[in-house]
Amino acid sequence: MPASGIKPWLIAIDTGGTFTDCLGISPEGVFHSCKILSSARLRGIGTEVSGTEITLQQFWNAPDDFPVGFELRTLRGVTWGTVTSFDAKRSLVKIDRPIPTSTNFPVDLELISPWEAPTLGVHLLTGTPSGSALPPVILRLGTTKGTNALLERKGSPPTLYITKGFGDLLRIGNQARPDLFALEIHQPEPLTGKVVEVEERLTAEGKVLQPLNADSIPPGDSDAPVAIALLHADINPLHELELESALLAKGTLSISRSSKVAPFVRLLDRARTTVINAYLSPLLNQYVGRVLNEVDPKQFLMMTSTGGLMRHDHFLPKDGLLSGPAGGVVGTLKEATKTGYTNAIGFDMGGTSTDVCRISNGVLPNRSEHQVGDALLLAPALEIHTVAAGGGSICRVIAGRLFVGPESAGSLPGPACYGAGGPLTITDVNLLLGRILPDSFEIPIRVESAEAALQKELKHLNDQSSKMLSREELLEGFLQLANQTMANAIRRISIQQGYDPRNFALISFGGAGGQHACALAEELGMGTVIIPELASLLSAQGILQAAEQELVTQQVYRTLGELELEHLFQNLEANGYARFEERGITGSAVRCVERWLEIRLKGQHESLRVDYHSTDSVPSQFHELYVKRYGYEPPNRGLEVTIVSALLSVQSTQDLSPQRIQSQTEKLVGPLLWEGLQTVVWIPENWMGQVNQNGQLILSHQPKGDTP
Repeated sequence: MPASGIKPWLIAIDTGGTFTDCLGISPEGVFHSCKILSSARLRGIGTEVSGTEITLQQFWNAPDDFPVGFELRTLRGVTWGTVTSFDAKRSLVKIDRPIPTSTNFPVDLELISPWEAPTLGVHLLTGTPSGSALPPVILRLGTTKGTNALLERKGSPPTLYITKGFGDLLRIGNQARPDLFALEIHQPEPLTGKVVEVEERLTAEGKVLQPLNADSIPPGDSDAPVAIALLHADINPLHELELESALLAKGTLSISRSSKVAPFVRLLDRARTTVINAYLSPLLNQYVGRVLNEVDPKQFLMMTSTGGLMRHDHFLPKDGLLSGPAGGVVGTLKEATKTGYTNAIGFDMGGTSTDVCRISNGVLPNRSEHQVGDALLLAPALEIHTVAAGGGSICRVIAGRLFVGPESAGSLPGPACYGAGGPLTITDVNLLLGRILPDSFEIPIRVESAEAALQKELKHLNDQSSKMLSREELLEGFLQLANQTMANAIRRISIQQGYDPRNFALISFGGAGGQHACALAEELGMGTVIIPELASLLSAQGILQAAEQELVTQQVYRTLGELELEHLFQNLEANGYARFEERGITGSAVRCVERWLEIRLKGQHESLRVDYHSTDSVPSQFHELYVKRYGYEPPNRGLEVTIVSALLSVQSTQDLSPQRIQSQTEKLVGPLLWEGLQTVVWIPENWMGQVNQNGQLILSHQPKGDTP
């Protein structure tokens, strides 16, 4: 609680590629929510004009003078002026210059805020106008800012300092072939700018073989971040620390050191992870800095890829590349627990991408490394698989063939129906098939713009193909392509890992999930679909419900028989408790919630995660997991432990579940559209359902002939 003694707002925000989802609890305990464009722009429809005043039909709830200082422009990019006042009751906006008299009304307009999307969300939730100080706020933030910058290569190429002789390491890579049968391999270019080879050397045991002469090291470019990755620094960080100190003295401001970022064996992956962290640091530091201009730094927590919260000043870019999706995984577990399901698959379809996860026996799956695009990171994360299929995925006809994605229309210009000149997308397809209600959006929706974009693609197809398709056939074709991409993503985290999706419930959320959930479940043989009450905001809800965590790990690379595991875990946990004590969190508020090992056969590359209960139980657990993963008995080669991990968490007694909004209904029988809070669900034929006491819509597949 702030020093003033005033109870703060508790706000959780998930910034995606298209929309930013915001959920807050007021000091009085009342839930508030809003969904805004990640471009931090508010949209409305201008209906009447008089001089410098315009009546605006708008979909956001804001107090008087909220957008003062915002720029008002048309969706086609024509600036009209700056807002000088706003009458909320009459929805009347006044700007600093006359509105063009040649304008045809109604006209789609947008108000461009000076803030980042999370700050705009906080102002909307708390009803705080521009220019006024925010009330006390505890902010929990998940964002895809770093993820999108990495995928789109919009970071800052760092200078890499690496041991002499290894300057080409990132370019050479591990020689893995992304496509086994491709005759021409196109390897992605390294993210680095300049590479500096450093004369120094440690032995494999960490002893100094050749000292580092820090004074001879040339400084990096003044504005470029720096990544340091020296051989065997995971064993002894001495030379990396000396080099970091020397570069700081020479004026380098942003340094990522591998012995801090990824203190593990394998120089290639350690260097890659450190370079990624350095590449994203300037962008994320600026982004977080702009948000910090409005909130108390001591009350600002970042969501991490492991599904926990971390103080922003301890947060590294490599920790949060899956922070938004991780919120969805936490939300999935909470929703599954409410319904009594221990096995569930989370399906999060947003505007730009779809994220899927699997919960088995009530456990969130963790891994010690993960991949984002073509980048492999030595950083812990929940096991989440992402595909480029979302509501904003662009639908095109090229040379007579149909394509959906991977490109997205994003929030600007957005789908064609947003009215800003965007292309045909899956959102438009669902709209034109009658599976979306235009009034369910918080921005103006133009059906005619979606239809025009569809007719353009239909003409392309019928001009390029001998077979003529109807409007409805083309729409269904695009829909089936998107569904197959998402179904394959679910197969990857279920069937390909030895789990039958028919034994799982599908928990569907995200703004677009409800339009596709039943079709995907049918494709995969899944009989139950669960739509959470706050389906459109579940990632933000998961961030709201997440705990502040510390993950402590140690690499060991020793055989199972050589280790005193209980003693090792006790030491790890002591380090975790000490980290919480540094932040003033002590006593019974913290406990260790998970212990696990990364373990493999001696001589094998891949490790499997085994939950630790006792040393005696490890071999049998490994055997069971090995057979499930690979389909045959493991050879008798002995077991080697690679990494030992413990997860400590702050235990909260506060109930952060939203109040019931939806009431129970009579049994729903498809085909029909069902509208919830900021979400629409398409219930096809042979599906039926009911809203339970938790506000969840539970849908069940009924074989043909069994539907009442």
